[in-house]
Amino acid sequence: MLAKGSRILNLFQYYTFLTYIFNYKDVVSLSVDVSLESKPHAGSNISLMCKTESLSNTKWWVFGDENVTATDRISFDRGESDYYSYLRLNISHLTFDHQGKYTCFAAEGEDIATGSLAFNVTVPGKVVSTSNAHANVTSPASLSCTLEGYPLTNVSWERANVTFVGDDEQEKFNFTVGKLSETKLETSLEFPKLKPRDNGSYLCQAIGVDGPVVGVANLYVLDVPHIYIDVVKVVGARRIFLNWTLNDGNEPVQEYFVKTFANGSNEWTFYPEKIPGGNTSYIIQNLQPNTEYKIKLMAKNAIGRGIEQDTPDFYKTSTKTLISLPKSR
Repeated sequence: MLAKGSRILNLFQYYTFLTYIFNYKDVVSLSVDVSLESKPHAGSNISLMCKTESLSNTKWWVFGDENVTATDRISFDRGESDYYSYLRLNISHLTFDHQGKYTCFAAEGEDIATGSLAFNVTVPGKVVSTSNAHANVTSPASLSCTLEGYPLTNVSWERANVTFVGDDEQEKFNFTVGKLSETKLETSLEFPKLKPRDNGSYLCQAIGVDGPVVGVANLYVLDVPHIYIDVVKVVGARRIFLNWTLNDGNEPVQEYFVKTFANGSNEWTFYPEKIPGGNTSYIIQNLQPNTEYKIKLMAKNAIGRGIEQDTPDFYKTSTKTLISLPKSR
């Protein structure tokens, strides 16, 4: 059985414990927790939260060396719950002037606690514009992209739709980067002397605050047309059918020219009929029956005449005329 003095001591300890539990919010040590509640994008609205577990304290925000006061863009929210009190700093239409270090002060009696955070204002990356180029082969040309964002890093160019296999090394490009403003830059890809293989699409790219920023610029290398004869077929005594593949050099073909060479003759003969530029096949007519022929084909566009493509073998016309003929197109 407990002595009377021991019972009094136990009751006192129990009372002290209950007093601590019910008044916990008044005896915790003073500390400050600060946080940024949204991404600090330029033009957006953000909030900086300052919390303390103690309810009976005074709070204020400092930016740089000055107290933050309410303006048309800055406001404050104060409040508390059962476990903490807070002072929220709201900034609307964020600008670069707002970036830097913010400190929340909390004072209770002679105790002062602080919490700080710093942020840089960012601008989500985007492509403002791209510039394509049309230029003759062997001429200089340049492509350009204007990108917006802050920060933008790792600006580069690469060929679009090209897969490098094995030990193939990705092409190295000569490009420049110029700053237009705090949030805009322009990059240009230079080609001192165009080659036919330079024709195609190119990607200008950079790393923005939310990930890659990619634009597409197209380079059109203008060249004379190139022809590749695919099919040669004799269709009777006086006709030969041709079908070909065309690289128009990025300029429409204006017309085709055909020459024929009869085995045993001394020279090529121009075919008199005009072949329209839209064709990729044609039937050469009015040839001699039972005669071996070679054919030359050439195309012309605004840049000039391409290289003649000829058949390596002779094709011999028949002695009889066919009723059914392939269609030119």
